[in-house]
Amino acid sequence: KIFRGNQYTLAKKSGGDHGDNHHSGKKTCDRIAEENGVSRASVLRASHYTRGIDIADNLSPGIKQKVFSGEVKFTNEEMSKLVQVSAEHRSDVLAQILHPEALEVLESASAEFEPEKAEPVPMPTPQTEEFRCYHVPDEFMKVYKSLSRATEMMKNSWKKTLKNNPSYFTDPEKQKVLRFAMQRPANYLTEIETYLEKALAEALEEEKTA
Repeated sequence: KIFRGNQYTLAKKSGGDHGDNHHSGKKTCDRIAEENGVSRASVLRASHYTRGIDIADNLSPGIKQKVFSGEVKFTNEEMSKLVQVSAEHRSDVLAQILHPEALEVLESASAEFEPEKAEPVPMPTPQTEEFRCYHVPDEFMKVYKSLSRATEMMKNSWKKTLKNNPSYFTDPEKQKVLRFAMQRPANYLTEIETYLEKALAEALEEEKTA
């Protein structure tokens, strides 16, 4: 496959189409297909595959050698997608191909949450046991739904962004950016948790002095 792709690419670069058309009336692609006993479509797929391997190796040096050794295998569809996508998105497409598990994590985290079903409240606190069987009382459901919707909006926004940029899961430098972005919501939730603890402590102190 790679041989046919290289054969076609080299012939194109050397102006093979002009010579072939002039001498035999056959285009480079048709000639190579005939020489190898395959279809014209197979030659074009091989060309895309070879070009895709080159692109992948530029993005992640060493990939080509792993393909040659059989350690890594790509499909025609994967390499065709890598070739056709714009240059700025190629690193993300390659990340999707090499690390499909990253997308699986996003998909599993995207299950719709419906507060009206009175499911356990997802609380960002280490004291999870306290809320494992907790159900929101009806009189507090309006506020809970509002907060829950805000959480879902943020989660869906992050999911969409990361799904379109999966290389942020695998590229060390991009991971730093992702972790840095994670600090703000994490810090905000920590601030709320700290305030809750402080308010609870003050309430207990007032009870003692009452």
